[in-house]
Order: sequence, then C-alpha cells, then structure tokens
Amino acid sequence: MALEYAARNIRINAIAPGATITPINEAWTEDPEKKAEVESHIPMGRAGTAEEMAAAVAFLVSDEATYITGQTLYVDCGYSIVGMLDKLEM
Repeated sequence: MALEYAARNIRINAIAPGATITPINEAWTEDPEKKAEVESHIPMGRAGTAEEMAAAVAFLVSDEATYITGQTLYVDCGYSIVGMLDKLEM
C-alpha cells in the first residue's frame, strides 16, 4: 500500500506493539507472578502502556514523520531485538 499511495503523498505505516497493559491483558497484568514472567523477557523490564502506543501512532501521523512510509515501528521496549541477538550469538 505504501508504494501504491506514495505518489499521492499518503503515508502508510504501522506499529508493532509489545506487551501492553490494557484491560484485555488483565489475565497477566493483574497477576504479579504472570506479570513478572512476561516482563522478564523484555529488555527494559516492563510492559508498555496504551498511552505509549498512542504516542508512537501520534508521531507517525505527525508532520515530524512526513518522510516515513512503508515502515513498521516496533514499540516493545526492546523485545524484538532479543531474537536478533540470539541469532547473532549462534
């Protein structure tokens, strides 16, 4: 879509949110042991908030991001790089 709409100056981007504290995730956010387990896999050691995800979206739709299209912004406190590090260590 980004390629199709670029000529019309329409930007197409996405976010890939990591573990986020929201009502749908109460099964692990409200249980201290489960929350600790989830957060133990996140390099920065904590889950994100809905406000943090919204801030990333606000940036992508802002005039500050007019040269960005066809991208996925990982908003996951570093979780997505864990797998990359495992591959590099092999």
